[in-house]
Amino acid sequence: MRIRQKIAMLLAAAMTLTAMPMVTMAQTKNQLTTGIKVGEKGDKITAATLVITPEAPTPSFSTGTFFVNLTNAKWVVTPSNTANATFYKNDDTQLQVVVSGTVNSTNTIDIPLKVELTGGDATVAINGNGTAVNDMAEVVFARTSDAKATVTAGDAKNISFTGAIADITIQEPFKGNLDTKKITVTLENTDYEFVNANGGTIKLSGGFGAINSVTATAVRKTSDAGVVEITLSQKSSVAPGRMVLEGWEVRSKSRSIKVDDAIEVTVSGDNVNETTLKVGVAKEVGSTLEMKDKKVVDVVAGREAKVTFSIKENVGDTFISNRDVEINADKGYFWNKTKVKDTAGEADKVIAAIRSTLEISKMGATPVVEKGADAIDGNISLLYDNDDDQRVVGFYFTTANKDFRKADIDEITFKDLKVWTPVNVEGDIKLTAEGRTLGEKLEVVALNAKAPVTITSEELTVKTGLKAQVGGKVTLTETDKGMLKQNELLEFTVDGRPTGFTFSDKPVVKVVSGDVQIGEIKKTDSTITVEIKRASKTASVIEISAFPVNVDRTIPEGKYDLKINGLAVEPDTYTLKGDLTVKGFINSATPNTEDITANGLRKGTSAFVIGSSKYVVNGIESEMDGAAYIENGRTMVPVRYVANALGVASSDIYFANGTATVIAGTKTVSLTLGDKVAKLNGVPAKVMVAAPVLKDGRTYVPVSEIGALLGVEATWDAATQTATFTNK
Repeated sequence: MRIRQKIAMLLAAAMTLTAMPMVTMAQTKNQLTTGIKVGEKGDKITAATLVITPEAPTPSFSTGTFFVNLTNAKWVVTPSNTANATFYKNDDTQLQVVVSGTVNSTNTIDIPLKVELTGGDATVAINGNGTAVNDMAEVVFARTSDAKATVTAGDAKNISFTGAIADITIQEPFKGNLDTKKITVTLENTDYEFVNANGGTIKLSGGFGAINSVTATAVRKTSDAGVVEITLSQKSSVAPGRMVLEGWEVRSKSRSIKVDDAIEVTVSGDNVNETTLKVGVAKEVGSTLEMKDKKVVDVVAGREAKVTFSIKENVGDTFISNRDVEINADKGYFWNKTKVKDTAGEADKVIAAIRSTLEISKMGATPVVEKGADAIDGNISLLYDNDDDQRVVGFYFTTANKDFRKADIDEITFKDLKVWTPVNVEGDIKLTAEGRTLGEKLEVVALNAKAPVTITSEELTVKTGLKAQVGGKVTLTETDKGMLKQNELLEFTVDGRPTGFTFSDKPVVKVVSGDVQIGEIKKTDSTITVEIKRASKTASVIEISAFPVNVDRTIPEGKYDLKINGLAVEPDTYTLKGDLTVKGFINSATPNTEDITANGLRKGTSAFVIGSSKYVVNGIESEMDGAAYIENGRTMVPVRYVANALGVASSDIYFANGTATVIAGTKTVSLTLGDKVAKLNGVPAKVMVAAPVLKDGRTYVPVSEIGALLGVEATWDAATQTATFTNK
């Protein structure tokens, strides 16, 4: 540390020990009055003035010592003392400033930088030394003329056998830098050579502008067509000059190219930073099809997504005007309404939607983008799938009847084009583009579809000729929250449902996990519908079990698929297109005439456990909407499930005026709430130990008494609290 700086710091420390504790908050604005000046090494200049102005929270101060430091320059003159500051030159590069008067917003400390340049970028910095003056990092205020001209280039151009390389810019750091010395431009890729004898167009600006009468001459070397030499008529005298080599063309020396080889040039000269730049890439003639940012769009099957993709020339001047370009989707649709072709006005809507996304961009120094109706000539025509839906699988249009830019890469873009994916599609969805203007057929993976739910199942095995068979289970697990759309329906149908197979009642539907809410459940002979009342905020699991079905003796033996669809899983469509499939869910077994006993009821065993809402029929577990309990020593079960367990269809159970009537095979049983007398075929037949009761909206009956009336054997296991009924 310099001696004078040490002394100042020791004095400051001594004052701290003997005075009351005090914290000084540095708060000044330090700035230079002018920009960077340029001079020769050894020049003595007044480059700028360093101005120090107090700011809140210290609007003024009157004491302190701080330091001003230089790099690549040295003090020539020590600044004159002012009313508020005394200056001492510690050495050639450091100035000590002692504040000796009030410094405020109108009485600033002004320090002129009168220096000698020693080479390189000259900087000034402030060491506030704990005073009210802020530290200031190094700031360039001057530059010596040993700096050289810089060389830059635009984006590398794609070039086939011939084409223009990227524009090259040569920038002087200060006026007069390049003088009249030669600048050499050399092609590093020896497979190519410059097309023009003078290289090409040279644009001069700044200190080389026409007002300064500076001209540039370029000559291709006779001995090497890959080298061009440029000479200036005179040096810049007013300001630094700029030179742009614009649209210089190169060509292959043979009829073959090495695809993706870099085309580079080296720019050199006495006062130029020798620089090698990539200005081109060897490409075959043709086009590429790319997604925006080269990213595949994720989509949930059954929904639509927006895709942005572009068709680009590999090299300039390959797109042709007035040529058809055809776009297709392999597993998606560009419009999700059925019968577009035959529905009045719908095709026009699709065409307008597609047209609005279309842009043709003419890239280059001055890009031109034509949109929508201006981008093409003629009509867009739609392509349909081959089935009865006639949805839009593709379209074609005609390239504009305008000149495409010769030297630049032209681009046809579709921005935010809607593509709809059926619910039964998973994995990659590709887009293709083809047409004479593009060369070969192009292909890109545009979307990746994932299923809204995963499905597991347990087979429903049925026997012919039996009513009210119950079984099977389907579990739907959402792949993410909100996959099942609110206020829409899930639909369950049997694919190719045979005559003689009907849903006899509603299955049991419950949410196993998550917070999705189920609404109304309905059934017809052919369809079960489940309403999604509220979409999930946590991915949920829904279980549909105990499907009640009637099967007559006409159903063929074999397996049948269960189809799952509906707007709950295909929300972005007008009419359903795809469906989720549970393969072989229905299994129609060999007919068995012994399944029906003499009393007309299903043969088999049923079991009810006290306190449980589950019951088992012939080994298949099902669920009731109320639990079994004991009253007067009898097992009480909702009458509907008693009847179902014995093979009675729900449609054969009637409730009227407090009386439940069950048509069970060859017998009809009537039970009245609160009345222990049971009627058989309309005649009082038995006084039961316990009367039917209404509990939680359900009619409970003593199941053993009903079994006795119908000729079904009952047993009781006290250890397991299980009532078992066997119909032989």
